[in-house]
Amino acid sequence: MISSFFSISKRQIVPNVTNVFLRKVASRTFSNASSDLNVVLYQYNICPFCHKVKALLDYSRLPYESIEVNPVTKAELKFSSDYKKVPIAIINEEQVNGSDEIAEVLLQKSEFYDVLMERWEEEAAREKDITQEDPDSIPMSVYAFDTPQTREWANWANTEVAKVLYPNISKSLSDSYRAFNYVHDVSSFSPFQKMAIQTIGSFAMYMAASRIKKKLDIKDERSELEYLLSVWVGSGLVHNDFHSKLESPDCADLAVFGVLRSVEGLPIFEEVIKEHGIYEWYTKVKKSVES
Repeated sequence: MISSFFSISKRQIVPNVTNVFLRKVASRTFSNASSDLNVVLYQYNICPFCHKVKALLDYSRLPYESIEVNPVTKAELKFSSDYKKVPIAIINEEQVNGSDEIAEVLLQKSEFYDVLMERWEEEAAREKDITQEDPDSIPMSVYAFDTPQTREWANWANTEVAKVLYPNISKSLSDSYRAFNYVHDVSSFSPFQKMAIQTIGSFAMYMAASRIKKKLDIKDERSELEYLLSVWVGSGLVHNDFHSKLESPDCADLAVFGVLRSVEGLPIFEEVIKEHGIYEWYTKVKKSVES
């Protein structure tokens, strides 16, 4: 059970694979029709990898069902005999395991780009109404949204940022216990289940986070997180509103945002992320994702 809290995908991103994908996208005709995609996402509320997928789905405005998994019993995953980690998505009855894999499947669906194109064209029309001028282009394009560079940053969000969040939210047993307060808002859990999840889960995450910190030789988890946030600001954003350098976030923005959103409401968010120079970017992406 402990290892399930820290499931980083083992799949390696090969940047030049996307070039083939983009050539396929260029040959498509987008219908602007409602998506036929049916997505069910199995998640933990404090899982950064789950939030990474949710940021992409929320931004697309694609309707989907989210099911909170009991991290102790994992009863909700009984349909998955060999894989018991989250996130798991059921996309048109196909089981897809892991955040990178889920994003990969979605981004290769023309139906997914249908809903994205609807969003981008709506944003362009709104901008035209405001400025009374025809915009030179829509605020995002299929060629800029998913690129080798955005996938490198998305992978960085997994392998660098996510791994330091757990030690930050589990510095002490009380911190870890607080991180599991979310269970009290899950209506599908009974009072006994909520108590058991918060007690057992918080202890498991605290012990696992301690081992991760030792394995990765993290001396100061807060300083490490602050350093990574500075890397994103300095090398990812480079004085732009978004990594995309356009008027709308791309896959890199959404991945980093999603990972960080998993700790929103916890002390580390208020004390580090909200006080860091990254917060202005964070609020812009959040506004875009939630609009």
